[in-house]
Amino acid sequence: MVRFIAWKFLFLFLISITNGTTLRVQGGNWGNVKTDEVQKVLDCTLHVFLPLSPALQKYEIVVGSTSESPKVLYERSSGGEYSIELTAKGRHWCQYVFQFSHELGHIMCGYKRGESSNLWFEESICEVASLYALQKIGKVWKERSSNKTWQSYAEEFQKYRRERIRNSSYPENFHLSPWWKKNRVVLSAHPHLRKENTWVAWSLYNLFAQRPSIAWSSCFWLNHTKSKQELSFEQYLQNWKTSCPEIAQKEFVEKIVTQFQF
Repeated sequence: MVRFIAWKFLFLFLISITNGTTLRVQGGNWGNVKTDEVQKVLDCTLHVFLPLSPALQKYEIVVGSTSESPKVLYERSSGGEYSIELTAKGRHWCQYVFQFSHELGHIMCGYKRGESSNLWFEESICEVASLYALQKIGKVWKERSSNKTWQSYAEEFQKYRRERIRNSSYPENFHLSPWWKKNRVVLSAHPHLRKENTWVAWSLYNLFAQRPSIAWSSCFWLNHTKSKQELSFEQYLQNWKTSCPEIAQKEFVEKIVTQFQF
């Protein structure tokens, strides 16, 4: 009965924010959970970002289950659908939110094939997306539910978020600029260093949280000029700033540049 009340609340919440279907969850190996339950959680996650990112407002997103690793595919359908695969199973809702928002981060960054020496930065922004989604969804589920059991579960998102930061062994007195200058070669060669990605994400998090509509819409232009040509990280960010059409977006990118103290 408690589960029914909780899902009824979430269904009513999603009706209030959804304009048409933008997400389709495929049946598959989701474990001991119904596909429509996964659909509701991912819908809620998507709508954290949907008003903020033009990249998410164009094409349908299809989500499937995989036993390999979470990913968003470069290949898209003839209709332009994005395809995302997740490893989360059962009712581990925090994992669904974390993985799905990370892959949404790639879409919001205008991900594309090309030279990969600056991919570590895109991966770090995707970590920002995961931390941002966990915080927002925790608040939504707590504030909009009249069911005390459901409200108490909302804290699990915040707990998962705190543990993610703590488990990254985030160093005390960490300063992004000197650390990046010391490790730029390693980062360029290994973009998926999750612990280090989280350090960068947490260092930049407040810039995204202060003006999320500007921040996430700016990310749409991150890879606008990406090609097979190798670029320094400095030039990569400069290209991002130049590609942004709005002054506020350029100012946001400049704030990120300042964090690295070029």
